Amino acid sequence: MTPVRNESWILDAFLAAAEQWADYIVVADQRSTDGSREIAGRHPKVVLVDNDGPADEQERQRLLIRTARELTGERRVLLALDADEFLSSNAFANGDWSAALEARPGTSLRWRWANVLPGCKLAWVPPPPLVFGLVDDGREHSGPRIHAVRVPIDSGARDVLLEQSYVVHLAYLDWAAQKRKQAWYQCWETLDDPAKRARVLYREYHQLDVIPRRAIRPFDPAWIAGYEHEGIDVLRDAAGRGSLRDCEVLDWFAKHGTDRFAKLDIWGGDWDAVAERHGHALASTGVADPRTRLDRSIHGWLRLTQRFGDTRLFRQLDRGLRLLGW
Repeated sequence: MTPVRNESWILDAFLAAAEQWADYIVVADQRSTDGSREIAGRHPKVVLVDNDGPADEQERQRLLIRTARELTGERRVLLALDADEFLSSNAFANGDWSAALEARPGTSLRWRWANVLPGCKLAWVPPPPLVFGLVDDGREHSGPRIHAVRVPIDSGARDVLLEQSYVVHLAYLDWAAQKRKQAWYQCWETLDDPAKRARVLYREYHQLDVIPRRAIRPFDPAWIAGYEHEGIDVLRDAAGRGSLRDCEVLDWFAKHGTDRFAKLDIWGGDWDAVAERHGHALASTGVADPRTRLDRSIHGWLRLTQRFGDTRLFRQLDRGLRLLGW
């Protein structure tokens, strides 16, 4: 079950890889304009549905799950992967896939998440393992509008960690695009919940800047070897990703003014270049950094202390920033 929004850079490889093991691939397309729909239509196992709603991950996942359940009344194993994620091909040789298929209904399926870093030599594998799948028992799905769990879970239900395989994530191959994606989330949250403090958003969305060394491991060619053997080019050039999110951020700048987002540390990139690349109206006027000297100073403090931001001392210090409107 895969949501798609302008993923043509990787979608053909993703679908070819998923077809190696999936009976059906449900693709929920959210108004793609880059040929993603046409790519999906060329793959016989794809069931394409329209996701015309706003940015609501809970409703999106419900659409995917409902569609998957309508395809067959037999025993179902549901896997929720984004288009830039691959179930590592060694899962089918080491017994992990068999363990997933044989688990009893209601079992959550967890994998470690290997985020491949630029250069394809290293991967960031954060703890803990994440739930990507469910041996379906028909339960309802619920969750927040963003960062929702992808499949229905129950805190008391059994889960299985597939220890010898990974979900391989390629988004970080284009580091700048991933940072702009984090900018989109920060802007969205600012508009959705104006009461949410900018310092909280900083701590939440700048974890990429302080990836612990203990969470970095070498990239393992076995993760993709099985797909490469089938002629599937997994490690694609990630340049050019994220155009829809980029344009939405620029639209928000145009509609609300950049001052609305001045407390967000999203101004390190070249938004003028992004606007020009996408032919956005702001390319003619430019996108000025709206931060005051105080804003920049606080961002500098948050950046300097980000590695310690979840400790008790720095949480207390952060609360002091309320006096400055943060």
